[in-house]
Amino acid sequence: MLRPEVLRRRCTVGLSRPATRFSSVDLPLPEGTFQFFNLLDDLTVTDNIQLPAQLAGTSRRKAAARAGELMEVLGIRKHARAYPGRLSGGERQRVAVARALVNRPALLLADEPTGALDTASGHDVRNLLMDLHRAGQTIVLVTHDLTLAEACASRTIHLVDGHVALDTYVQAVR
Repeated sequence: MLRPEVLRRRCTVGLSRPATRFSSVDLPLPEGTFQFFNLLDDLTVTDNIQLPAQLAGTSRRKAAARAGELMEVLGIRKHARAYPGRLSGGERQRVAVARALVNRPALLLADEPTGALDTASGHDVRNLLMDLHRAGQTIVLVTHDLTLAEACASRTIHLVDGHVALDTYVQAVR
């Protein structure tokens, strides 16, 4: 079995907030949401959300309190004891967002967060990202959906063949 400090260094982005040594400066890893959610099917919604906090050393009580707070804000509290397989795509994405936010990251990475969703669920996730951004959350959003990017971003960078083709700032997110 790995020691907790070793385990924290080996955790996947989106599942922890360990610090990494780099030139004697501690840099927190960003948290992330993914196109296909990456939830653990054998864990309940609550357990999926609490896991990164507990891996980062947060007590179970504090992790549960933070998970409850996020489930309330994201409208998924009624699914606290459900397993991911019983949720809609939009609900699973909200669980993934809660899991990514449980450690209060400075930076949230969102990789095609609406790519695997139907139109209605995609719209809900778009509104959620807009709300998070307005509340001060820094988000790096990777998407092929220009409508999503324009609705959620204060800055968009268009890449073509690996090179910056356009870098645009918007005054305020709608």
